[in-house]
Order: sequence, then C-alpha cells, then structure tokens
Amino acid sequence: MTERFKKSRLRDVVRSSEGYRIRVAGRTGINYRDDQGMVHVDSETMNESPVHVVVNGESIPDLPPGRRDLILARIARAFDHAGWRLS
Repeated sequence: MTERFKKSRLRDVVRSSEGYRIRVAGRTGINYRDDQGMVHVDSETMNESPVHVVVNGESIPDLPPGRRDLILARIARAFDHAGWRLS
C-alpha cells in the first residue's frame, strides 16, 4: 500500500496513512506522534518561504535502537509531501 498524507490547513500538521503525524511547533521544535507516543524533536525554523526547518537529530531518543532513523525518515517524507524544506 502506498503511503498517503494529509496536510492540515489550520496548523502546520501533516498526517500519514501509516499512523503517524508531525507538527511544526513554533520556531524551535517538531512534535512527532505515532502509536508509541510523542517525541519532541529540537529544530529551528528558518525565516524562509516555503517552510524550512533545520533538525537536530541527536535530540531524538534512539530507544529502541533504530527509532531515531525511522522518525527522521518519516519527518522527511512528511515534509516532502507538504512542500517544506528539511535540513
């Protein structure tokens, strides 16, 4: 099955058909939520259009092992769908 996304018009929220969502939480964070709970990812939103966010991947706990890579990959796919820039 192909992953699908839905972007909220009211907030900077993107939901995936795989059961996770991301929300750009102001200028200093991304909230990632899935069936294992919520993770706050340290980041900085740049003053550019379209949205450009620089992520600190080390702020994501890597428990269980490999979770950090999964979360970063999912955030990247959601940003790509929304037309936002991630670095």
